Amino acid sequence: MLNHTVDENGADHAGIRWYVLTIANGANSLAVDQQATYVPDSDHRWMASAAMDSEGNVAVGFSVSSRTTFPSIRYAGRLVSDPDGTLAQGEATLTAGGGSQTGSDRWGDYNMLAVDPQDDCTFWYTNQYYSTSSSIGWRTRIGSFTLSSCPAPPKGTLDGTVTDASTGTGIAGALVRTSDGFARTTDASGHYSMDVLPGTYTVIASAYGHDSVTASGVGVSNGNATTRDFALSAAPPPPPPVSCLGTGSFAVSGRVGKLAGATVTLCGPGSCSDPTTTASKGSYRFATLANGTYTVTPSKPGCHFTPPSSTVTISGSNKTANFSASCP
Repeated sequence: MLNHTVDENGADHAGIRWYVLTIANGANSLAVDQQATYVPDSDHRWMASAAMDSEGNVAVGFSVSSRTTFPSIRYAGRLVSDPDGTLAQGEATLTAGGGSQTGSDRWGDYNMLAVDPQDDCTFWYTNQYYSTSSSIGWRTRIGSFTLSSCPAPPKGTLDGTVTDASTGTGIAGALVRTSDGFARTTDASGHYSMDVLPGTYTVIASAYGHDSVTASGVGVSNGNATTRDFALSAAPPPPPPVSCLGTGSFAVSGRVGKLAGATVTLCGPGSCSDPTTTASKGSYRFATLANGTYTVTPSKPGCHFTPPSSTVTISGSNKTANFSASCP
């Protein structure tokens, strides 16, 4: 669903242009299924939000006003069986305004229409209005409505607990997701629960500092709950850093402008890495290096360096990498 406000007649008459999009070409692109401009009378309608329920019924909520109508909150809708391009179910008022906004240039920033995930049928809408005229004394209304007695879609529940394999303690903030997009994070005790469509899923549990675990063939049936617990083993610590120094008899040196106190990092063969700090006039030096290719990168908060990094290859002789520095 998309919508935006348009001047429907070129004479400053605001209306709502709404669109229903469908996925085409194997989910590689979107196509417009239907579209229309909603302008049922001389009142202005703007700042809209649109949504579609599980049956394909469409609702559009919006603000409405005119010289004789205080800004109010209304909605209109169509059933999936109605003619395309129409909001044939007519218009209803959620809240009738009792005043106008007199001193601000903002309106309805957080206006939103959404479908309740519990039944995929109830529309919830929030927008602003004024009970009396003032500059900033707006009020917020939250309301709900349905367009039909649409049946609840089939769904089941997937739940369980994610624990540390060595301690049995629940892991808070672990991510549990299915391969096709359903996901939840665990609560403070490591528990998760999600409503999913009936089917068979591959479920992956992961958490910081732990190896992830994948469970295949997890079946969920309509109206029932499937429990799948996960025990995650602590991930092995990363290997200690390897130094490039002491491996040969060559050196990489240079200057970082005249900047003292900058960090210069050398990365080289076998993922070795060493930092150093520039001296009072910006000089640095890495000694006892072996033949190979190295990357030199300077850094200091707030400073910019040219080039950002330099790659040098030692092949039987010392190398130099110089940088210019610009700092506030």
